[in-house]
Amino acid sequence: MNRSALSRAARFVARMSTILAAEGPSRLIEKVRSRLGASGRAYRRMKRQDDARFDAAGYDTGGIQTLYTMKIVGENGAAGGNHIATPTEDFEAAVALLDIPVEGATFIDLGSGKGRAVLMAADHPFQRVIGVEFAKELHDVAVANFAKRAALHGADDRVALHLDDATRFPLPPGPLVLFLFNPFDPPVLTDVVDAAMDSWKADPRPIRILYMNPVHHAAWTAGGWQERPARPGLSVFAPPHDG
Repeated sequence: MNRSALSRAARFVARMSTILAAEGPSRLIEKVRSRLGASGRAYRRMKRQDDARFDAAGYDTGGIQTLYTMKIVGENGAAGGNHIATPTEDFEAAVALLDIPVEGATFIDLGSGKGRAVLMAADHPFQRVIGVEFAKELHDVAVANFAKRAALHGADDRVALHLDDATRFPLPPGPLVLFLFNPFDPPVLTDVVDAAMDSWKADPRPIRILYMNPVHHAAWTAGGWQERPARPGLSVFAPPHDG
């Protein structure tokens, strides 16, 4: 085994040990299951079709990738879920529920992985489109995907991809759409919730949270966010007293 493989194995063991010590062995299985959200034949068929469509366009967004062997920015690797790309149908349904104009809003995918949701958001007239990912390997794939998109359709200066920890990424001014496909476990999600609320209190403005596969949706209401009508598999939140 070469040095690189040994390093990946060491990171895997360290992160597995952290989860086992903190939450027990059953949590390892739960992390994978909860990240998947949908299950069964219908989900697998939908995922294959989605992956194939992006593959055919020359993008690498599919599969399921574990974080345990990746290079993580920050100290929150154990609280991240495995990477599974956002289903197209679910993403478009979520964006359709927005009650603020997308033309003036910044879309931010927290836990953006290989960039599929950012690619889809870039097809909408958001003012800016941002992806934030803490796994270097996934971030690098997203960068390559947008290089491919630029080659096909021209450069898009609205888009920015950041290799960073979502808990320390500064939210920009102006209307925001924060998108999450169940990327984090508590307490990282709680830190994200609190940071978003602090940003709104410092600069009251329209903010909408699109939280798909909302396993920990109670963290948002506990943090002072108002839940809005949504659809199965999605929670939508807004600041208090907004509308």
